[in-house]
Amino acid sequence: MADAAAKVRLSAPLERVWEVVTDLTRWDWRRDLSRIEVSGESGFIEVDKEGRETNFTITGWEPLALWEFSMENPNLTGYCRVVFERDGEGTLLTLSESVSAKKLLMRPMVKGYLQKHQADYLEDLRNAL
Repeated sequence: MADAAAKVRLSAPLERVWEVVTDLTRWDWRRDLSRIEVSGESGFIEVDKEGRETNFTITGWEPLALWEFSMENPNLTGYCRVVFERDGEGTLLTLSESVSAKKLLMRPMVKGYLQKHQADYLEDLRNAL
């Protein structure tokens, strides 16, 4: 299992950061996605630019504070936790992921993949805000 975490301060108000991150109907700010399909009240599927699907199940939801979910696709399985905290007029966002590669050959690359994915996500989020 590989773990990666990032903590960033964002100049946008907490309510705005929460809205952008959790609104599954507005995914166009993310460079890695071609679409998101909502599947029921607690599930969604992210489809990347290459057409690969990752299934997500929301496991925790505290408005303006916490969003967490499990995730799975043919290559990996894991868990993500996003914590939102007010930081003056801005927001402190903590993104933590734990992922296991399903294929032996992919295991050495998982941590680097997670770190790159988080860096891209946070850059895209800053640009969206």
